[in-house]
Amino acid sequence: MKRLLISVMGKGSAAPTGGLRYETTPYRFPDGEVRTATFFGGALFRHLAAPGPAPDLMVVGTTGSTWGLLEDFAIHSEVSLPPGWDAAHREVEAAEAGQASLEAALVRWENLLAELLGVRVALVLLPDPPAPQQVAQALGERLAALGPYEEFHLDITHGYRYLGYALLGALLPLRHAWGARIQLHYGGLELRGSAPEAPVVGLEALHELIALDESLSVLAATGDFRPYFAGTAQAQEAEEAYFFLETNQQHLVKKRLSGLAEARNPWAGENVHGWVREVLSGLDGENIEDKMANRARFFWDRGQIFKALLLLFEAIVVLGVRRFGDQGQVLLYEARMDARERLEGWLWQMSPRWAAVYRELRWVRNAIAHGTQPEQAEAQRALSSPQGLVQVWKKGLGLMETLKTQLWR
Repeated sequence: MKRLLISVMGKGSAAPTGGLRYETTPYRFPDGEVRTATFFGGALFRHLAAPGPAPDLMVVGTTGSTWGLLEDFAIHSEVSLPPGWDAAHREVEAAEAGQASLEAALVRWENLLAELLGVRVALVLLPDPPAPQQVAQALGERLAALGPYEEFHLDITHGYRYLGYALLGALLPLRHAWGARIQLHYGGLELRGSAPEAPVVGLEALHELIALDESLSVLAATGDFRPYFAGTAQAQEAEEAYFFLETNQQHLVKKRLSGLAEARNPWAGENVHGWVREVLSGLDGENIEDKMANRARFFWDRGQIFKALLLLFEAIVVLGVRRFGDQGQVLLYEARMDARERLEGWLWQMSPRWAAVYRELRWVRNAIAHGTQPEQAEAQRALSSPQGLVQVWKKGLGLMETLKTQLWR
């Protein structure tokens, strides 16, 4: 697995021997391993590298950071330092004192650090303090050369507190672009109390909360509720319910939707699941035509025109089957085809205006379903702009509501 450790470099405190340093601290990891370091990123790198393979390394800091703390990697190295290491270290310290170019010094040290660790290394220098957009831009530029990665380990122990949030925000899109997982780590210096070791906090729950948020985004945008229930005891039930919804087998949906409404993602609070229940209830209805019409409205609100118009037209046809055919035949293809013709004939007798709406909706539905160019001028106008299609949709909904009250008079 290709991994990248991203650590934030802050500013050390004045050391008794001069210069700026972080306190040398033993860090205790969740698995019980203890590693001592002045810069937590060094301890975390060694912890991740122990089982192998070692991750690539990116250190993000500013012109005000104490870059000399990268010496921690040399202090704990089990291999010989590459030639020029000490000179490069002195150059970085001189640059921090304003006596040399920090950018040039970090370029040289970056190459030596990569040679020492045997991995690819990026030292990212930002203004002090950096704007979040500068963080995202710099991260994107370096990752373009280094990536893709399957896993990111983000160390948010040192540096400006908001830098960790900015980096996390910049990494989140890569969960989709690269399919990468993000793990956060925090060296809890202030959490050790009187204990000699600082506990390392792994923020695994954040990954689950991010996944929850994404599943809700998918549900809100597409109506797909499967990601919300993924990993729960209801995952298979959700798969089946969605399959029957997508294949329009409405008679097999209701019981499964009811069961899902009572279940919940373990990371979701009642306010969140209450919204999920509301969404799921919008996919149901008293009878088949209402279910189809409700789903049509659901998809229309989410910009899924193809599904919406097909479902709305078929809901109207089912109403025709109930009026002119055997109510037990609403699922039969032949019954629906016969009802379509009889419904249109009845509409022309009862209301030519609604008959014209039905005919236009059928033309538009056929053009969308088959990807053809309609011959009728009305359908061509409807498909020439979003506004024209909105009018067809609104008239189609009006026809549906009218038929529900007029067909049985």
